[in-house]
Amino acid sequence: EPLQQDGGTEDGIGWIRLSEYDFSRAMTGPVSQVVYPLGPTPEDVALGNTGLADLLGLDNGLMLAVERTFTPAGTFRVDLYLVDPAGATDVLDEPSLRDTEFTPATKTHIANLADLGGTVLNVEAICFGPTLDDGTRTLLYVNDSDFRPGIPTIFAAIAIEDDGGVIIPANIMPVPRTWSDELPGASRR
Repeated sequence: EPLQQDGGTEDGIGWIRLSEYDFSRAMTGPVSQVVYPLGPTPEDVALGNTGLADLLGLDNGLMLAVERTFTPAGTFRVDLYLVDPAGATDVLDEPSLRDTEFTPATKTHIANLADLGGTVLNVEAICFGPTLDDGTRTLLYVNDSDFRPGIPTIFAAIAIEDDGGVIIPANIMPVPRTWSDELPGASRR
């Protein structure tokens, strides 16, 4: 959720600070911060609460973001975004964003995971998975059970395509307990 001092907009966008660290330097704090525009909660989700569940850094400076919306009915909506911090204002030295002019990172909606099929619950994390035999990359995500009875912890994979530098989900597949011939086209590369 956004820091209390940073707030958001009247149309439901919340401002999340993304900190960059330089681990080659002997310092403990961030070297810059850009603003991620969280939300708004999708219109088709009444009274939902949207949060940034995970970010995955890509080689080209872009990121994949997972926004998860929880509803009072106990359902989830999970959206994938491509995030580009280029051109965003460094707000590291700003104590509050409420009265600060800044340019946030841009985000492009890639997919609602439910539209791809498979089970979408409390998605907590994403990472790249194995490369399939045909060269297709996979993106893994995990549905967390929160230790609640009857709610499974599920690992699933999305086959992804790279169309001009933009990751496009191709399909969804269950992930077996171990990577082996159980996942069609998987290899241990």
